[in-house]
Amino acid sequence: RNAVMKVEAVKRCIDHLVCLGMNMLMLYTEDTYEVENEPYFGYMRGRYTADEVKEIDRYCQLFGIELIPCIQVLAHLNALLHWNTYKPMFDAADILQVGEGKTYALVEKMFQAVTSMFSSKRINLGMDEAFLLGRGNYLDKNGYEDRNTIMHKHLKRIMQLCDKYDLQPMMWSDMFFATAPDGSPRHYYETKIGLPEDVYETAPEGMALVFWDYYHKEVSNIDAILDLHNNFKNKIVFAGGAWRWKGFAPSNDVSLVYSRAALESCRKHNVTELLVTAWAESWDSQLQIL
Repeated sequence: RNAVMKVEAVKRCIDHLVCLGMNMLMLYTEDTYEVENEPYFGYMRGRYTADEVKEIDRYCQLFGIELIPCIQVLAHLNALLHWNTYKPMFDAADILQVGEGKTYALVEKMFQAVTSMFSSKRINLGMDEAFLLGRGNYLDKNGYEDRNTIMHKHLKRIMQLCDKYDLQPMMWSDMFFATAPDGSPRHYYETKIGLPEDVYETAPEGMALVFWDYYHKEVSNIDAILDLHNNFKNKIVFAGGAWRWKGFAPSNDVSLVYSRAALESCRKHNVTELLVTAWAESWDSQLQIL
């Protein structure tokens, strides 16, 4: 997260994807891309320029690979907190404040940036691991509201922007699984406790949900969580992991064990789109590949 791969390095990665028969590259960026009239967005973090992203996009098109932006429009934006200009937009930790005009003005600029750089209409909006949502400045201003209510408000505004820019969004699904029916915190991979009934209506129509699981080698565990995902009306995408984030050497054996279990479960549940995430440590950039 402290740098990005050089364009030449991304092209080498694309060469390998072509040989492997992959058809999509999801380029993960938090603030590491250029946004017009936002000089501190990605400042001193090696952000991609618009021309660099366009160059990567054109290279992908040569091989029939779809380059999809993967950004963040709720959490994982802690780098912006380095700059005073962005602090009024935040709720708690690295989470943007829902309901604030400045928040959605910034998100719209993000959308303008990615639509000008990427040829794909699909976009991953992130919105994962925002577990302190509504617990900071939002709480002080609006009083207590449960996370599902706040997420519903945010998603409504985000979908309006997606419609405006003709985008086909997806997001990580974990925030829909963060609360148990009694209102208590719920672990993403919990299999014995269900979800509040109203949460299934929180995910807006047209938003694909990406279920990520890098940690289970028992098919039954993944089956149980995919069963819960299938209660949503939304398209479900699965994201597994190529374990390269525990050091300099990839953990290929671990990746294969978990991937085999995930693939078997996805086949049973008719999940037809799968991602292989390749998160990196802080010394490197991050990519997600299909």
